[in-house]
Amino acid sequence: CVSVSAMQPIFEKVTVPGDASWTLLNRRLDDAIPFEWHYHPEFELTLTLNSRGQRHVGDHLGQYDDGDLVLVGPNLPHTWCSRERIDPARPHIALVMWFSPDWAARLVGSLAELRPVGRILDEAGRGLAFSAGAAAAVRPAIEAMPDLDPAGRLLRLISLSG
Repeated sequence: CVSVSAMQPIFEKVTVPGDASWTLLNRRLDDAIPFEWHYHPEFELTLTLNSRGQRHVGDHLGQYDDGDLVLVGPNLPHTWCSRERIDPARPHIALVMWFSPDWAARLVGSLAELRPVGRILDEAGRGLAFSAGAAAAVRPAIEAMPDLDPAGRLLRLISLSG
């Protein structure tokens, strides 16, 4: 991995499909999770599986391991860079969920039950790594998302807040 101190992040355009209000990427890489210093106006919730390496979020550099769960705020530069696969027979996996600040604000503002999520979103401005216990608790729900239809994915995403 390289140092990001002098690098300019690249703008990434996130596309939301016409049948959904947010985007899920099921990224599976055999060789490595490449260093791609970037930013975008969406929130990003990423669960990284079967991979170890470095995570750069804003001005923070840290190590990540299997089950790493991070929420990155809008326009915050970030990247992951793998060092190794835990199980060499399986790919590095990044399950990435992107949603717009406006969409999140409308959802949190209209549903009283989600108001605590608003505080978490506010804290994501500098990046937020969830505890291993919290990540383990939601891991099965996130891992099942790629097999769901858009409505099922939405309900699963909302259920993560509980």
